[in-house]
Amino acid sequence: MEMHITYIPGYIRMISMIACATLIENWSLVTIQNAKGCLTRHVHGRVEIEGRYSTALVEIDLNTLTVETSPDRMDELIGPPGRDDDSQWLMGLAHTARGYRLIKNHLWSIMRLLRAMEKRHA
Repeated sequence: MEMHITYIPGYIRMISMIACATLIENWSLVTIQNAKGCLTRHVHGRVEIEGRYSTALVEIDLNTLTVETSPDRMDELIGPPGRDDDSQWLMGLAHTARGYRLIKNHLWSIMRLLRAMEKRHA
């Protein structure tokens, strides 16, 4: 577990414990429209030997390659973004069952952004 400090307007600080529970490889960021028409962002990719599809993201940090899906859950993105067939298939099942619609896969946008960040820091 690592200590995570969250600054909240009107308060000095709130400290919570966050477990980095999942290491996600071959990851990609997608925007989804749910059955009510709300847009949410999700990460999908490979965790150990299987595909994984996250719940809606609360926050994504491309500097540290971490995503927060709830106030007490933070996952780490490993390596460059990529494509994982298992997680794509899992995402398709979830969308069909829940009436979700894929709005945009941000894979290429994220790859360009990360390349630009690397050049700037080099």
